[in-house]
Amino acid sequence: MRQQQRFGRISGSEEGIALVLSIMVMMVVGALAGVAAASALEASDQSTQDRKVKQAISAADAGMDVSLYRLNKFATLLTDTVQCVVAAPVTGALNGAVVLPDGWCPTQTEELGAGASFSYRVSSPLRVENAGQDVWQRKVVATGTVNGVRRRAAMVVNAPTGQALFSDTVFSQENLLLRNSARVNGNVRSNGDVITLNNSLVCGNVTPGPGKQFQGGNQCAGFNSQPATEPFVLSPVVLPLVNDNARIGTLDPWTDPSHIGWSPISRALTMDHSSTLTLTGGNYVFCRLDLSTAAQLIVPNDGTPVRIYIDSPENCGGNTASVGLYNNSTILNPSGDPTMVQLYVAGSSNPAITTTVQFHNGHEVLLVVYAPNSVITFDNQNRLRGAVAARRVALNNNLEINWDSRVGNLLLGDVPLRLYTRESWVECVPTAPAGAPDAGC
Repeated sequence: MRQQQRFGRISGSEEGIALVLSIMVMMVVGALAGVAAASALEASDQSTQDRKVKQAISAADAGMDVSLYRLNKFATLLTDTVQCVVAAPVTGALNGAVVLPDGWCPTQTEELGAGASFSYRVSSPLRVENAGQDVWQRKVVATGTVNGVRRRAAMVVNAPTGQALFSDTVFSQENLLLRNSARVNGNVRSNGDVITLNNSLVCGNVTPGPGKQFQGGNQCAGFNSQPATEPFVLSPVVLPLVNDNARIGTLDPWTDPSHIGWSPISRALTMDHSSTLTLTGGNYVFCRLDLSTAAQLIVPNDGTPVRIYIDSPENCGGNTASVGLYNNSTILNPSGDPTMVQLYVAGSSNPAITTTVQFHNGHEVLLVVYAPNSVITFDNQNRLRGAVAARRVALNNNLEINWDSRVGNLLLGDVPLRLYTRESWVECVPTAPAGAPDAGC
């Protein structure tokens, strides 16, 4: 009887149930914590992996940048047989090398530190047509590796072949406008319309762009005016690797320096009040050139051409007023040969940014102007012998431009170096499949 009462008390008691529930809750919480920890570890691993992938792509891109720098920096090493630039294994000194039998340069590898490295190969140059231009084209395939994670990328680079820079007296990528007695004695071409207003006149062939028109029809007899079948694209301006800016104020003589402003930091050259400066070097790279009130920039008659380059706004504090000649100022070229004065305006590759070149009020100049990203305006009694090529050209008010046959043999910058610029970039599959170095790209 007592035993039955004891068992009854035990079976009816709730003592210990809290412990069971606590254990069950702890097990559930532990399981959830384990899941959370596993998820956190997986997320951390994924984050680490993503970071390594991005670093590997950056390493590959660094390899491509190095390859392009070496191609251009040591362009003078390259010939028709020596087409590669390679680094010595120990010293890192750069030397020329021949292309391997597979048509690619030897693999170049470099350690970046912290477990990162890159390697790249460069193809031999191939002459192709690109956007209406005859160019040398090469491919670069680079592999970036960061702590075992590998990514590959490829780019295409182009360089001008050295074709004639000017095939027409005036070329405008956008509409070409002549008005108010402006006259061109030579051929004109545009990717847009060619528009002649008032008493303006073209004594040469007129070539509007594909599907565009010759409006106004003011043309001397005996010349044609057929539209082009495809647009013509100007090559970008490539700045020289070295320049003669340091000669200004030292070896380049000047008169009345109180009216000459020159800053080697801002690279802005301004002249006025009949001051003169003689450029005795070969290549100059400015951010701005501004002449006014009878100032003269003089190129000596010594048989050596002077090339004046105007850098892009991105490298010049945003400056877009690249060149201005005002009020009887001039660039004096006593040789009589317009190829002795070459003006190259880089402009901006951003189409929303337009740089300007302006010739106003009475200039007699012999030169060539090449400004693929700029707007050029000539007006008011200007006389130019040479050639002009720009993004947009406007000719106004008694202006006259005359062709000179010597201009037709001028090359871009007149420097026979293959200076490459990046044309395209693409990511490749991480592991190269069998075949050419650019397989999987």
